[in-house]
Amino acid sequence: MSANSGQSRGNKDKRQASSPPKSRVLALHPAALQRSPGSAIAMLFLAWLGGIGYLTWSYLNSTQQYRDFAHSQIEQRTELLARLQSELLTSHLEHADQTLRSVRQFVTDFDQDRERLTTLLHAQNEPAPHITELLYFDLQGDIIAWTHGNPNTPNVYDRDYFRTHLAGGDTHYISLPMVARIQNETPFVAISRPVLGPEEELMGVIVAALDLPTLAGGLGDVTANEHVRSVVVHSSGEIMMTSPFTPVVPGTRMSLLERPNLPLGEAGLLIENPAPDGINRQVAYTTLPDWGLQVFVGEDRAPVKQDVAAFVREQQHRYALIALIGTALVIALGWLAWRRRQAVSQLHRGERALAASYQRNQAIVSALPDTLVTVSARGKVLDFEPGEGNELPLPTDRFMGRHISAVLPRSLARKVLEYVRLTLDTDKMQTFEHRALNDNEEEQYFEVRSTPLGPDEVLLIVLNITARKTAQKKLQWQATHDSLTSLPNRVLFYDRLRQAITSSLRYERPASLLYLDMDGFKAVNDSLGHHAGDELLRQIAARLREVVRESDTVARLAGDEFAVIALECGPETAQGLVDKISEALGQDYNLGPHTACLSASVGIASCPRDGTDVDTLVRVADQSMYSQKHQDQEQTELAGQ
Repeated sequence: MSANSGQSRGNKDKRQASSPPKSRVLALHPAALQRSPGSAIAMLFLAWLGGIGYLTWSYLNSTQQYRDFAHSQIEQRTELLARLQSELLTSHLEHADQTLRSVRQFVTDFDQDRERLTTLLHAQNEPAPHITELLYFDLQGDIIAWTHGNPNTPNVYDRDYFRTHLAGGDTHYISLPMVARIQNETPFVAISRPVLGPEEELMGVIVAALDLPTLAGGLGDVTANEHVRSVVVHSSGEIMMTSPFTPVVPGTRMSLLERPNLPLGEAGLLIENPAPDGINRQVAYTTLPDWGLQVFVGEDRAPVKQDVAAFVREQQHRYALIALIGTALVIALGWLAWRRRQAVSQLHRGERALAASYQRNQAIVSALPDTLVTVSARGKVLDFEPGEGNELPLPTDRFMGRHISAVLPRSLARKVLEYVRLTLDTDKMQTFEHRALNDNEEEQYFEVRSTPLGPDEVLLIVLNITARKTAQKKLQWQATHDSLTSLPNRVLFYDRLRQAITSSLRYERPASLLYLDMDGFKAVNDSLGHHAGDELLRQIAARLREVVRESDTVARLAGDEFAVIALECGPETAQGLVDKISEALGQDYNLGPHTACLSASVGIASCPRDGTDVDTLVRVADQSMYSQKHQDQEQTELAGQ
């Protein structure tokens, strides 16, 4: 359910709680007025004291409920923002680490070739705006290649992100904030990994520089609240960055962490009172154990206090008015018994006001986008409030008093009854999702939350989550596919290759991996421009799709490198597939006013002949591809002689 709908329903509950029910309205019997004046006055005085006491209790109860509700809202917001920012920061850091691991697989093959290493770093750095630099250093801390060329760069042997890998091991490292020694002075943090040789010896260090203002801006986009401030703290206790971003003096520690005996777990809530800037904040924090970081999200409590104070003043005026009216009624009844009829008239007006208030609350509930259904333990619909965003299989009036199996499809009704029983047995909220087709045969997704209302009743809250599901599917596709060619990217390629190896070994059917590198692509890209190069890559991808079977996988790994995973394909069949691919890719390419002619160097690795794990097959296919490329070059040179 959305936050707005939850707040509206909470306000409805508070209004109902603050309005005295009809059963508690004092009704004076005419016989009481026929007694002696002293007795009548004493009874009226006692009634007045009881009314004042009830109003006082009702006022204190309603204000406390609102105060608790407001404080719970700010706690939930800061906890949610802390989790969201932690997940976003983790994804950026893991993406940078994955980039380092992807790059270093090719570093040893390039044999310190600065030009090829620089090209590789550029290719890996393009899709990551938060990674400002990729650098590769030798064992002395001198730069070999980076994404900004090869200037006279200062030695980095003294940097912590370099020296930490001299002790050995194959782990990532994240540094404290620092500024570059050349070019601009934008603060950054470095994530580094060692580059190991065939014998696990250290060959160098590869580093990704993450721009702190860009990372802070991403966290700020999640927050979008001027009263919220985020702080990312290193495991050493030093502040790494803030959002909104402000420069931090190196060595600055978070004052909140300086409290004595402050217990900090993986996540929790704190109150920073007061902060160094004089602001009282509600703070939530989460820990990133894999990176040694903590994310603190604090929201200024002053607006909440102002809102609570405004509500308290409103309630004070309201209950003071009610008390004054009650006092006036008591005085009027004591002095003028014949005005009892006017008191009865006021009682009727109060009933009408209560009915109008109930109708307003019903209108608010009816306007909510969520569908609310109250169901008994036996599955009978006791109450029903349709949501504006949910389509119903029956008219609204046909739900009331009917069994759930009579108004819902059979499979959905069984599932609802199962969760109703589970909710009542556990006395805890249960959640499940349901997929359905609307009248246009379009998929619709719903989330159903089952909450216990008592020993025999359950409230079902139905939310339409189609938009959220659609967004999740789109993000998943973007994370596993190349945006230019729509082919699977390296992440999905490795997953498919692992599946192919598992299937090959389980069912004893061979599978083959083809590595392709397009000869002549760089010349076309350099001479005709990147737009022509992009179009050429799309045509190459289309031809590969036409040649292979639907069960096979075609992936773009990087630049002009492609791979094909052929299921149930042995070495001989794979060679035939290579011939088809070479013939298809060797045809001319129409690039507008220009025509390009390329050839492909293809390497083959078969499972289980050449290996039974991903790394072995990739290495064999890559070596086979480069061997084929060298043979083609030698044949070309002999033909030229």
